[in-house]
Amino acid sequence: MGNTLRMRLTALLCLLASAAFAEGRSVDLGVGAGLNTPSGVGVEGIWRIDRIVALGAAAGYGSWGPRMSLIGRVHLESSIAQGLFLEPSLTVNFGGQRSLAPEATSVPPVGNFTVAGGYRWSFAERLWLVLRVGQSFSFGAPSSMSTASSSQQVGATEQFTRLMFKSDGPPAGWVLGLATGASI
Repeated sequence: MGNTLRMRLTALLCLLASAAFAEGRSVDLGVGAGLNTPSGVGVEGIWRIDRIVALGAAAGYGSWGPRMSLIGRVHLESSIAQGLFLEPSLTVNFGGQRSLAPEATSVPPVGNFTVAGGYRWSFAERLWLVLRVGQSFSFGAPSSMSTASSSQQVGATEQFTRLMFKSDGPPAGWVLGLATGASI
């Protein structure tokens, strides 16, 4: 099931890119990183439909394994080149093996819905930088997923990691990230 979903999402990304280039519209291509961001640590592309609305996709790696996202963006200052925006996104986290626990464990695929706001800066004619802040909500995690029991002996570093990054549960919580790239 995971490979079929990956193939469908890849095909959707290709369709978005071909539609953008066919109509002569600008596409922002870049890299991003952060906590619960659409790309995790990865790449993103945003197709600028008009001065206010943009659609895009992102792919990368997060705390719950490989991930792919569909992104919508509405700019609030009637300029897609620079200014404040609202950005909902839908993410599929493909799961996989985790090595944070004392023994490696497997995590199932889960989804996320993220609502973020941010600011896009333009500089040097085609370069851009985006800051995102928001909230991410997880769905589709099996009910058997639980947090680590308090009876386990864990070090202070691992406790801090679990607290900050919710490493025992599906990805959710605060969104904080940066992305940068170029417009083509």
